[in-house]
Amino acid sequence: MLAVGLTGGIASGKSRIAGYFAEYGAKCLDTDLLAQKAIARDTPVFAKVRSHFGDKILDKDGSIDRALLAAEVFGNPSQLEVLNRLVHPIVIERVKETLSQWRQENHEIGIVQVPLLVEAGMVGLFDVVVVVSTSPDLQVGRLLKMGLTMEEAQARVASQISESERLTHADLIIINKGTPELLEDQAKIAFEKLRHEQI
Repeated sequence: MLAVGLTGGIASGKSRIAGYFAEYGAKCLDTDLLAQKAIARDTPVFAKVRSHFGDKILDKDGSIDRALLAAEVFGNPSQLEVLNRLVHPIVIERVKETLSQWRQENHEIGIVQVPLLVEAGMVGLFDVVVVVSTSPDLQVGRLLKMGLTMEEAQARVASQISESERLTHADLIIINKGTPELLEDQAKIAFEKLRHEQI
């Protein structure tokens, strides 16, 4: 099985690319969902996150409110580092388990969507790294359409590593600066390269 790490900055279009790859027959996993499960109530990570950040990040049901947690960490590198240090080990372990299972099931291609692939030190888990690249202005614009304020959008974009640093790890690059149709065309081309390992 070809293990593929799919990454890119926030609002770069990773989820849309992953959706195309799933349509083309790849097994897909989103580590954002793994991170959400890692901080669910009554988990060890939940207790650690609550202990560090306090009850101000909880909703009325006593679960972690991801919007409140985001407000605490984005724009505050030291707090973001604490959160990542708590969550990343669990996510990495689950990714390893999933890749192992997919290999046992003899799947052709396994796609793991990892926003912080480089930051979390996960590059070595994959045979191929695909980076979805876009511009900061487009990222901010997409985040504004998702309901974030300008300040929130800029803080989230600024919290991640530079595009140039991310691209140094890329085996394949998909540029998302044009139309949805152009993005889908690139996804098809990239997937054919993955299928035939023409990287």
